[in-house]
Amino acid sequence: MLSPVSSMINPDWGAIANDLNSLTPMSFEGPYHNARRCIDAPVIGLSPVEHAATYDVVISPLTDSGLVLRAHADGPSIDLRDIWAQLPLGLLQLTGRAFDASGTLLGVTSLKTLSKAPDWDNPEPAALDYEATAAGVLDYLCNGLPPAPHHPDDPAYMWHAAVHAVGTDMATDLQFPALCFPMMINLFLTGHRLGLGDDLIERSIQLADFLIDRPMVEEGPLAGLPKSTMDQEGRGSHREPDRTTVVRIGWTGVTMLDLAGVTGIQRYADYASHLGEVLLATQQDDGSWPYRLRISDGEVVETYTAASVMALFLMERLAEQGNDARYQAAFDRGLDWILANPVQTGLWQQMYEDVPSLEPYENLEQWAPLETAILLLRRQHPDAVSIARKLVRYVEDQFVLFGDESSLSVPYLPFTPCVMEQYRCYWPMDVHTANYVRAALALYEATGEMDWARKAIAAANTVVRCRRPDGRLSTLVPDRRFGTTPPFADWFNCMAHAANILFNLGPKLTTLAAAEMEDSPAT
Repeated sequence: MLSPVSSMINPDWGAIANDLNSLTPMSFEGPYHNARRCIDAPVIGLSPVEHAATYDVVISPLTDSGLVLRAHADGPSIDLRDIWAQLPLGLLQLTGRAFDASGTLLGVTSLKTLSKAPDWDNPEPAALDYEATAAGVLDYLCNGLPPAPHHPDDPAYMWHAAVHAVGTDMATDLQFPALCFPMMINLFLTGHRLGLGDDLIERSIQLADFLIDRPMVEEGPLAGLPKSTMDQEGRGSHREPDRTTVVRIGWTGVTMLDLAGVTGIQRYADYASHLGEVLLATQQDDGSWPYRLRISDGEVVETYTAASVMALFLMERLAEQGNDARYQAAFDRGLDWILANPVQTGLWQQMYEDVPSLEPYENLEQWAPLETAILLLRRQHPDAVSIARKLVRYVEDQFVLFGDESSLSVPYLPFTPCVMEQYRCYWPMDVHTANYVRAALALYEATGEMDWARKAIAAANTVVRCRRPDGRLSTLVPDRRFGTTPPFADWFNCMAHAANILFNLGPKLTTLAAAEMEDSPAT
């Protein structure tokens, strides 16, 4: 499997190719074709070439041009496992090739850059103050923001998704109500439960009533659905002026059920049931849900999303009420589709409202696999632990920074561990780091393996380090040297969701960290 550049890897193309003009241009394919970094050895997919008998990948680190390694296979799928340990951390370059049975070169790819990233180094972290950090976010949203500039009767977080990282000016005229409003409602309900504000139920009701009373569309099969995007005139905007990301309403519906449970107001439960009916009607024949629907007539305009798990949240809750077997059937079909498709193919794509449909593996993300892992563990699926390990490891491999790296689109040195969002927005964020806390803690509780608890504690500490003097969380994880973030905006829903996780999991993490410190040998 291994060979130095001086022997089997001949740099003289004339010695291995009869006619360069006849070579087939090859491309990288499959889950790693658009990857920029990985922790574990990847399996590199290549486009097939007619009459090829063997394929190889030749790889070399930029820091050591004398080290050139080769992995090969009979088909266009090359596992780098046998050479991966010999490669240093940092930037690598690789090319793929195809040969006929006589060893003549038939095709070649362009160069690809890939970074070998550091893995978890197993620290023993002490817990930071999770509850105080979450309380700071709650206070900031309720007391630290001005009214919405163009809607002075409403708080700024209703009409704007984010505030500039410095100051109080709003950073965008857009909001994403179907997702962002529920995240803020969830935080307000937690704050109410903890006795942290007399107006938190009122704030929750204001957001929920807006979703119901100002729907995306009044008529047609999608009548009454909440807006997935909204401009300052209350219309759909950005990439969705005439369409909606339908799976978002699963998140909305669960929040409405929670609000109904706290307030006793039936209209919120009724609205959740209405959203459930829409999800029943839009589930596709294979059990999945589409990515986007056209608002006017409900027709599917973008078919595939791996985020069907968001629809399952509401199917699960409505099925638990026990009065309609359709919801359990829809849940079962949807989960079967997830297990047979993205869990197997790794095509975790089409999640966000502000990104168009892209070619497979062009824009992988990590939120849906984390939610899938947590769902399987919570429901004690027979294969929950093995599947959850696989999914969380995929997220670590592609999105979790465990140490300093040089391969990011805008390199800096954030606090680690931290979690990047998606290939099209390859930045480490507070909200995704907090979601990783949930998944790691769920794996600890299922397996008893302390490394998962340590990862959860360390990631929660990173979220705490995003706290700003006014209480907000920076959406981007700050640079660990300077305490600042690259130019970006602080998103209200991101800080709300992260704070809610700190409120709910903080006491457990603090207890685990204290026990770990007591069990550690004296230094």
